[in-house]
Amino acid sequence: MRHLISLFCALALTLGLTPAARGTGPAGRVEVQFHSEAAMAYEPPSHQDRVTVTLDGAELELDLPALTRTVDGVDGRTLVPVRPLAQALGAEVDWRGEHRQVALTRGADTILLTLGDARAVVNGSIAPLPGGVAPAVARAGGLERTLVPLRFLAEALGLTVIWEGESFTAHLFSADRLPFTVALDAGHGGWSSGAVYQGIQEKDLNLPITLRVGELLAGRVRQVVMIRPEDTYMGLYERSDMANAAGADVFLSIHCNANENENIQGIFTYSYPGSEPGEALAGHIQREVAAATGGLDRGLLTNDYVVLRETNMPAALLECGFLSNPAERLLLADPAYQEKIAQGAAAGILAYLKTLLP
Repeated sequence: MRHLISLFCALALTLGLTPAARGTGPAGRVEVQFHSEAAMAYEPPSHQDRVTVTLDGAELELDLPALTRTVDGVDGRTLVPVRPLAQALGAEVDWRGEHRQVALTRGADTILLTLGDARAVVNGSIAPLPGGVAPAVARAGGLERTLVPLRFLAEALGLTVIWEGESFTAHLFSADRLPFTVALDAGHGGWSSGAVYQGIQEKDLNLPITLRVGELLAGRVRQVVMIRPEDTYMGLYERSDMANAAGADVFLSIHCNANENENIQGIFTYSYPGSEPGEALAGHIQREVAAATGGLDRGLLTNDYVVLRETNMPAALLECGFLSNPAERLLLADPAYQEKIAQGAAAGILAYLKTLLP
């Protein structure tokens, strides 16, 4: 939960705040000269905050760094060299020198930017650039590059932009990839078998289901952290510590259930008592798993489990069904049914994460 709070506090420091309001960026400052299109001459040098840019978790290599610019001392925006950004996004760049324009094309999307003009033409429609900060030619460190508004361009091409104020980093994420880290925990493992019925050990069901959830989420989120990727024992506090150290945004522990009454069956999902984010996550997972499997939806419960209490992020514990129930035991041991559970759990996690997007 702490990680999510810091993330969304960082979002409050949007790219629209002035450098003066934010202070000097931790990456330092850049001495730069912006070219005035009105005067057709370079302005006096100024010092602007340096900004780091990442795309799907990898830092973009920029010969001239991304940096901030303000108009009339307000509404600071991040500008980035157009060509390396466009190449990273799979867009084509066309420089129209006679009109001082940059045209970017990716698929059916076309964006036309004019130097010195705080308006853009996006797919034929005029759109104002936030803060009135126009694209510009800039000179720094012996290099001259055309800089364009980062957030506007990225969002126009369908990317999600997350601003991390502490490090002055703009994180870009592809449309099909959510900017979150998911921690997945396969219950039990090693000498801890969990429930055992008719020779079927719970740990041997939890692991393949959890690994499959991870496979389904790979490429859809920033990172998947597998707490127990093989048949080894891990302590409960160790599992929580690993998720916390990874800065995970959500945590899911996967288990199978058991009861002395072999007639009891169905799917439960737990969250920590009083955790509204945990309950919301559990609700999405419960609904999607029940729908995907057709299993009996027994709803949501709360419990003071260590992995729910000691994790710093919204956490849920999924009970996939009862090994003690003969019919459900056969289903849980069936790889086709395990696939349905995994599909539902992954869908539930993604549905919850989408509610966190700004």
